[in-house]
Parts: sequence; C-alpha cells; structure tokens
Amino acid sequence: EEHIIQFVFFNMEAKEGYYTLNNGNKIPQIALGTWQSRDDDVEKAVVAAIDAGYRAIDTAPVYGNEPSIGKALKECFESGKVTREE
Repeated sequence: EEHIIQFVFFNMEAKEGYYTLNNGNKIPQIALGTWQSRDDDVEKAVVAAIDAGYRAIDTAPVYGNEPSIGKALKECFESGKVTREE
C-alpha cells in the first residue's frame, strides 16, 4: 500500500498566513493534519512540514500517533530548526 503525503507550500511569515484571535494572539491559518497517519510517515511529514515553514501540527490522543509526532518535534527542537515558542 502506497501512502502519499501532500503539502501546501506558502510563506508562513506573511501576515495573511495567520488568524488573529480575540485576545491578540495569532495562529497559523494552515496546520499539518496527522489523523490516520502511520507512525513512520508522520515523523517524516512533521519534519518536512517544519522545514517548509509550518508552525501548527494538528494532533490528538485519539489519532494514536502522538509519540511519533513528539519524536519528530524533539528532533526539530534539538537541531535548532524550530523553537517551542514558534
């Protein structure tokens, strides 16, 4: 079975790439969806998404892949690709 991962590339730093919440905080308009992603695929997808400028990862315990997402994020934090604050 072949799995295809598709990304929408755009400049996450652009002002229009964010929504401003009522409290003034901003959130990205687009996040990487991880529902039904296999562990090996989601690790690669998270790293590729961070490299592409994504700063929001959609995840939930029910997805069952949080450990793999955490592993990928840890790799990105430790390598300096991204900070927790981002």
